[in-house]
Amino acid sequence: MDKRIIAEIIVDNKSANTDMLYSYQVPKKYEENIKVGIRVMIPFGRGNRLLEGIVIKLSNGNDFKNIKLKDIDSIIDITPILSKDMVKLGLWMKGKYLAKYIEVFRTIMPTGISSKVKKYIKLVENFDYTSMQEINSEKQQKIIRFLIENKKSELNIMKKQLQMKDISNSLKILKDKDIIEIHKVVETGVKKKYEKIANRKFEEKDIKGLLEGIIKSANKQKQIIEYMVSHESVSLRELMKETSSSLSSIRAVEKRGYIEIQEIEVKRNPVSTKILATNKKILTRQQKYCVDTIIADIEKHTNDKFLIHGITGSGKTEIYLQLIEKMVQSNKQSIVLVPEISLTPQTVERFIGRFGDRVAVLHSRLSLGERYDEWRRIHEKEVQIVVGARSAIFAPFDNLGLIVIDEEHETSYKSSMNPKYDTIEVAEKRCQLENATLILGTATPAIKTYYRALQGEIKLLELTERTNKKPLPEVKVVDMKEELDKGNKSIFSESLLFAINQNLKRGQQTILFLNRRGFSTFVSCRKCGYVAKCKECDISLTYHLADNILKCHYCGATMRPPTICPECGSKYIKYFGIGTQKIEEMVRKFFPKARVERMDVDTTSRKGSHERIFNRVKRGEI
Repeated sequence: MDKRIIAEIIVDNKSANTDMLYSYQVPKKYEENIKVGIRVMIPFGRGNRLLEGIVIKLSNGNDFKNIKLKDIDSIIDITPILSKDMVKLGLWMKGKYLAKYIEVFRTIMPTGISSKVKKYIKLVENFDYTSMQEINSEKQQKIIRFLIENKKSELNIMKKQLQMKDISNSLKILKDKDIIEIHKVVETGVKKKYEKIANRKFEEKDIKGLLEGIIKSANKQKQIIEYMVSHESVSLRELMKETSSSLSSIRAVEKRGYIEIQEIEVKRNPVSTKILATNKKILTRQQKYCVDTIIADIEKHTNDKFLIHGITGSGKTEIYLQLIEKMVQSNKQSIVLVPEISLTPQTVERFIGRFGDRVAVLHSRLSLGERYDEWRRIHEKEVQIVVGARSAIFAPFDNLGLIVIDEEHETSYKSSMNPKYDTIEVAEKRCQLENATLILGTATPAIKTYYRALQGEIKLLELTERTNKKPLPEVKVVDMKEELDKGNKSIFSESLLFAINQNLKRGQQTILFLNRRGFSTFVSCRKCGYVAKCKECDISLTYHLADNILKCHYCGATMRPPTICPECGSKYIKYFGIGTQKIEEMVRKFFPKARVERMDVDTTSRKGSHERIFNRVKRGEI
């Protein structure tokens, strides 16, 4: 009987030709440590180039009798980076969304942790410089001279600087002659962040004696000691700044044994502002019914999917908070998804205010380092709650109790990049695999979700009252054709201008929503509402100013823009489709004394820009 352990591995390679599982033999030395979900380095292809792979399945060697397999080169992780359930989820996604293995598993794994093998070349320690005369190859001599100057070099840097593409043969000859050494090093994209700190090594009562033992001219050393009296531990950067000292002065105090400098790991925190703690709110009758029903159904195992259909202001977030509190008490973990990054500042504030450092944040606007550190906090069980956008559905929890998807109708829950997954479908599958509960919340459910709720697939819970007992706001639909008939050629209706003016007089704030950025345009008649459309695709044609043509962005068909409406003969046919940038310009023109701010993709590209605008609105500065 073959007692080998065989690992089925996904190779980190985008090629369609490698989209399959590869079988490798597990060496005896790794048999105890190999697990499903662990990353390994494997020799791949004819050249046995070392690539990263993920172990998807382990089996005995019965199916591989008399078949020679390559050995796994090394194991990267101490513990699996993916749980067995997450591996099952990934395999389901591959089949469901017709994606490549590596596309799916790169999406599930944290960004930036992929390992690459780098080759470093250096001369042997006892290299005899006179032996260079015996080397006839100009290429080889060039390599040796480069290594004499640089001592050690990474292969790609050497190739670039020496302008040698075909260098492998020369390196092999030099290695065989014992002139150079080649070391392979596995390097990860994202590194842990470290910080130097100074720890006090003396008692406060000894301060007088310590200062007397330092010569009069060493004023900086005295300042450092005096500063450390009130600090058990302080970062080296802060110590240098607060005492205006150089590193040499601090090192001099360290040599005396008064302080000790250590390097410690510091986890990057994506939440830069201090968030005040908030208290649990008293639930309304409808909110309490929702919470009690969901908890009872979870305990009885009667339902695991719920739709909370609640009007705006009905207190859905407080329901989520109280359900998550129950999960925390049961030592279960929770994921809360919001549709956009711009929604996360206030959502994060609500959850951190209630649960403090039990919350991690995951979304695409974090730096690679922040994302990696947040992922490690989750993986190392330092947190019980994750708040984030679409990708947070893959948070590496191993005792998941609850997934909440707020504003479930939003289209941003569907990925437009490979794998093109639907977050709600993935959440349902994950809940099924891990025996967790799914809660969808919205004021305007997607038709598909609402239909499923009416059919009984999802339990429907409705909130028809606002928590502050105020009526829903009045909604006015304004026909801009009638505005034109009244002589108003502006993009703002008279009622909107009046409402903004009233708000400004009362010192209140106004938010204008528009689902288009920039200055993008289409052609429309203000008199009858005609829009120039593509005859083939039936979508509005886009106006291109440079070429003065209307173009279909589906099939590419073009036409000249009409000057008179083909429907009603009106001359009021113009280019419309004004974006946020143009709106901002016109608002400033109409209301020159108002403090105006624009929030769209163009103005929030910098890190923290959403929070900055959100906080300015909150403080009444806009």
